[in-house]
This record gives sequence, structure tokens and C-alpha cells, in this order.
Amino acid sequence: MFSILFIPGILLFFGTLAVPKSPKWLASKGRNSEALEVLKCIRETDQEAELELKDIHENIAKTGQNKGFKLFISNKNFRRSVGLGISLQAIGQFTGISIVLVFAPKLFELAGFVGLQNQLLSTVLLGVVKVISNSIAFMIIDKCGRKPMLYGGFSAIAIGLGLVSYSLFFTIPICALLGLVLFMIGFSFSGGPVVWTLSSEIQPLQGRDFGVSCSTLTNWLLNMLLGTYFLVAAEKFGAGETFAFLAVLNLSFLVFFYYFVPETKNIPLEHLERNLLDGKSLKRLGENYF
Repeated sequence: MFSILFIPGILLFFGTLAVPKSPKWLASKGRNSEALEVLKCIRETDQEAELELKDIHENIAKTGQNKGFKLFISNKNFRRSVGLGISLQAIGQFTGISIVLVFAPKLFELAGFVGLQNQLLSTVLLGVVKVISNSIAFMIIDKCGRKPMLYGGFSAIAIGLGLVSYSLFFTIPICALLGLVLFMIGFSFSGGPVVWTLSSEIQPLQGRDFGVSCSTLTNWLLNMLLGTYFLVAAEKFGAGETFAFLAVLNLSFLVFFYYFVPETKNIPLEHLERNLLDGKSLKRLGENYF
């Protein structure tokens, strides 16, 4: 059964061979002609590609030789973007996604689903919904924008968690199923692809490896902690109460998105980086481009 996982692994391996090198990385290595060719493939005109390459060189010169941890220590504006990346990944985990993925059969049992087969089939349904929703999200993220997807997705997450909480209080199986399906759709349109996209986009070129590493570490640490201590919390406070708390918490994240998260739709990374290093507020990193 586990051997089937070999297939997507092979597809991913060969798919990565077709991924072009980052123009920013190429420019930082002095391979300007290659960087320009990549930019020409993703921009509408050659002039746009040349202007973006110029911006890349200006940003590289601005950050100088400070990279990664050195840049984090020396530049307070980079510390702001690292902090936002960590916060976004923490928020992504506090949706409760790791709890749902690990304990879905148990949740269906608590909500009143009778029989292991029904519990497993419902869990499989969540997986199918997640795959389909993620696929659609990746196709529309550059059309809809990051913040609208965060607002819509986290609203759906909060409502879904509220339905799960209600089903656990009153043992209503169909309510649990609808709530978890709505939760999974909401997460797949926001807490998954949008959070990961933003966590990378907001980091300046010279510190991107460090910034993304910090946010990814946060994601996995909280994944482990929440997955480990959910049953403890459910036993101490009650499963329904725990999900009610998560529902309210995710609703409050909408306020955080409004005040601290920038809209990065169709904004070059160089423009975001320039605004960040110039000290512009996080919410306004994407402004004054068009």
C-alpha cells in the first residue's frame, strides 16, 4: 500500500528538473543574461524584464554582503518581515489543520459516526476535498489576491470549526461532516497556499533563506505541539470547548490580516523588498507600484 507513494515522489523529482532558476539568484551570481531570459519568459514585454533586472541589482547592492542571520542582526526591517513570516505560519497551524488531519476518524467517532468504515470514508472525503480545493486555489491566487483569499478562507475555517464544536456538544454527525468539509475548503484556499506564498514573498532576497527557514521551523514545531497536546486539551476542557476556542481564535486572525498583512498580488518582489528596507509599514509593502 505504501509503495504507491513512490509515484508522486518520482513525478515531483522530474518536475523539479523543469523549474527555471530564480532570476534573483542568477543575478546575484553575475549570470545576468540568464536572469534576463527567465524574466522575459514571465513578463509581458522585454522592457518590463529589463526594468525588473535593474531593480534586482539595486536591491542586491542595497543589502550588500549581509545575508541571513547577519542581515537579521543588522537590519530591523528584515526582523519585521521574519516576524511576520513566523506569525503567518503560527496562524496557519492554529487553524487546527494538524489536529484535523491526525484525529479526523476520532472526531467523527466523537460526533456520532457509527462504525470504523464510515469514519474512514469521511476522512477520505476530507482528503479529496483538500486536493481539489488546493488545485483550484493555486489557479486563482494571482487573480483574486492574497488578502481576499485570507479573509474568505479564514471566515470559512471559523464557521467550520464552529459547526464541529456544535456537533461535538450535541452529537450531530452530519454537522461534523459539513463543518470539517467547510474547514478543509477554507484552509485550502488560505491557511495552506496563501500563508506559504506570503511567507516567502515578504522576505528580501539576501535574507530569504533565513526568513523562510524561521517560518518553516515555526510551522513544524507547532504542528508537533498541537498534534501532541490536542487530546490533553480535549480531555481537560472538552473537545467541543476546544474547537469553540479555535473558531473564535481564527475569527480574530482577520483583524491581524487587516492591520499587518500586505497585498502582494502582481507586485514584483523587488518592490516589496525596497519598501520593506525603506521602513514602510508591513501592511503597505505593496503600495505605490501601479
